[in-house]
Amino acid sequence: MVNLAATTLAVNAWLYDHEPAFAEWALEYIDAWRERAAANRGALPDNVGPTGAVGELHGGAWWGGHYGWTWPHGLHSIGAAATVASLNAVVLTGELDRLDLARDPLDTVLGHAEVSDRIAERGNLGPGWAEKLGATPDTRELLVPYRHGPDGWFDFHPVPLSPLLWLGWVSDAETDRDRVARVHAASESDWSAVRWFRDKEEQGHEAPWHEYLEGRNIDYPERALEMAIGQVLRQRALIAEAPDAPEDGDIHFWQRLNPVVTEVLTQLVTGAPPAVYYGGLTFARLAVGDADRSRPGLPPGVAMLVSGIRGDDVTAELVNTGDTERVVVLTAGAFGEDTIDEVTYSGAAPGYPGDPHSYAIPPTVPSSSTHRIGSSRLEVVLPPRTRIALQLTITRRANVAAHQTYIPTKQEKA
Repeated sequence: MVNLAATTLAVNAWLYDHEPAFAEWALEYIDAWRERAAANRGALPDNVGPTGAVGELHGGAWWGGHYGWTWPHGLHSIGAAATVASLNAVVLTGELDRLDLARDPLDTVLGHAEVSDRIAERGNLGPGWAEKLGATPDTRELLVPYRHGPDGWFDFHPVPLSPLLWLGWVSDAETDRDRVARVHAASESDWSAVRWFRDKEEQGHEAPWHEYLEGRNIDYPERALEMAIGQVLRQRALIAEAPDAPEDGDIHFWQRLNPVVTEVLTQLVTGAPPAVYYGGLTFARLAVGDADRSRPGLPPGVAMLVSGIRGDDVTAELVNTGDTERVVVLTAGAFGEDTIDEVTYSGAAPGYPGDPHSYAIPPTVPSSSTHRIGSSRLEVVLPPRTRIALQLTITRRANVAAHQTYIPTKQEKA
């Protein structure tokens, strides 16, 4: 079942030239597992035999496959693969009907949820969860079973937020928001806290980012960036003390020392959760490119923050801290699948910096202007030492997704 993540290979190839065979293969494979889940009363099986029968090589059991429901990670691996495949289906079709593949395993385990404490004492994942949540022995959380075996469901841990937030991010559906609200309501840990940790998946800080977008954690960007810098500094210190290679051949050696951190920047700059570790594509509400260098990423001296996502509206701020004009290319969606219908941008009204003979620094009175765009791309010209706030109205999934370039066209500018 975890081979669902392999659909990313076909989708990535399709994004270049839209060869139908790649899309057809991926959707056929995804739909086959959806049918198996539906036939298993919504519980996504983890194995299938040579003839296509679930449990064919496992004595008829729908659980027990490699990296499946009986594997030590259980739901962690199952949920990731199902999320990757569901998001890939959205890229290919622009439709949301195949998100049931990711919803079903979550709803299955939530049907057995219980609120309990002593997080660190529960299974091999418990200590890690306690560190991420800052949980004491008395902290109570909504726990769900991660594994299934001959005696039924077992190995209870906190609900993983990444697949829940991905579903809400891509669908904006009330049912997906309700799942997150249910987990939040049963959680005693502080969702606004920015815990200082780093795992190999470049994930784990979904809760404080979610609270930031909900307007309940306004200083998250500053605290999250401070934490991210702390991650880099620690990794560099570990590298300085590390041997040239591990004597025991530990395969996790390089993961633990990797100084490249991306989670917080992905959240703050693109307005999206970080890519699902197990083979997920990189998504964005706003992808950013450097027109002068015709490449993705922020131009030198430019900072960007996606500060609000409300339905079809996205709020972003851009700052050019340098002495050179920069042209930033914004794309609605990582693959240009969305359309920017309208943009309202705010800057300072005339009058600043004022009379040089005066001691008083004049206030920067904001001035705004609204323009129709009707394109997936917007080029923003930033004069030196300029800050601009953008309010974009976006229609999601209005275009066929495709890999993007950042060669400037200068047809639509703000």
